[in-house]
Amino acid sequence: MTKKRSTQPTTEASTVAHCLCGCGQEVTRRYKPGHDARHASALFREWEAASAPQRVMVAERASQVLSPALMAKFRASAARAQAKAEAQAWAANQNRGSGNPVKAVLDIGS
Repeated sequence: MTKKRSTQPTTEASTVAHCLCGCGQEVTRRYKPGHDARHASALFREWEAASAPQRVMVAERASQVLSPALMAKFRASAARAQAKAEAQAWAANQNRGSGNPVKAVLDIGS
């Protein structure tokens, strides 16, 4: 004899968790739609405001929770922020010179 199959669909128990962005909403995945990008932005702002040792910890936490695509955006944003900070520091250093930007550049090589 053959067994009859049940006509009722089986439902798997879905585990309800909270959105990783910190909003507290219940989700069946990691994030509510759009909240992953919000979380990436929040992590970047946290990284930007942190000191150098803390930046390492924030970047590690970001690499654990963000998707590879969002982690790439996080790294690109961090690289842009770092380049901007270095350019501003260089410009500030140049302005402290004798007032002549050409002479200040030439004095660096001395």
